[in-house]
Amino acid sequence: MVTALDALDGTYIKLRRGMAPPKWHIVGVTPAARRAMGQWPTGASLVERLAAGISEAAGKEQDPEQKRRLLSVARELGGAAKTIAINVASEMLEHRLPH
Repeated sequence: MVTALDALDGTYIKLRRGMAPPKWHIVGVTPAARRAMGQWPTGASLVERLAAGISEAAGKEQDPEQKRRLLSVARELGGAAKTIAINVASEMLEHRLPH
């Protein structure tokens, strides 16, 4: 167990060592751990959520022209524009979220 905690310390967990039992306390998890577990937003996950939200909005839209536009945007975010949107979202996350 000691070896496992030491291996995870710094990269995935924040470990505090003490003198009395228990000698180790996990005092936090790192952004890398959250990313590895899918709990940290990525550019791809944000774009996928955005496309799904736009598709959902299109499904509720009464105006046929607006519905067509929303579906077109959702399709683009799932297709040709996806890579660009992911790159933009990733760049924003890189500068806005702590590492």
